[in-house]
Amino acid sequence: MTTSQKVKDRVVNAADYMIKTHCTIREAAKEFGVAKSSLYHQIVNYLPYIDKARYNQVEKVLKENKADAHIRGGISTGRLIKLGKIPMACLVKRKVKQS
Repeated sequence: MTTSQKVKDRVVNAADYMIKTHCTIREAAKEFGVAKSSLYHQIVNYLPYIDKARYNQVEKVLKENKADAHIRGGISTGRLIKLGKIPMACLVKRKVKQS
C-alpha cells in the first residue's frame, strides 16, 4: 500500500469515526495515533476531493465542536479547581492601577 493510499484510508476512517462519535479532532488524532494538526490538515484539505458528502458531515461536527469549546473549557477549569490544581486566587480579576 502506498503512502498516499494510507493517508486516504486514514482520512476516511477518521472522518467516519468523527461522524459516528462526534468527537473532537484531538480525540480522533489520539485514536488514530497522529498529530491533531496533521489530521485536521488532511481532513480539511484532502477529504473534500476524496468524498465531498463525508466532508460535509465532518464539517458539521467540527463546527459543533468549535461552538462547544468554551463550555468544555469551563468544565475543565471547574474540574481542576475542585482537584486543587488551580487556586481560586488565580481566577480573581485584579484591578489595574491607572496612572
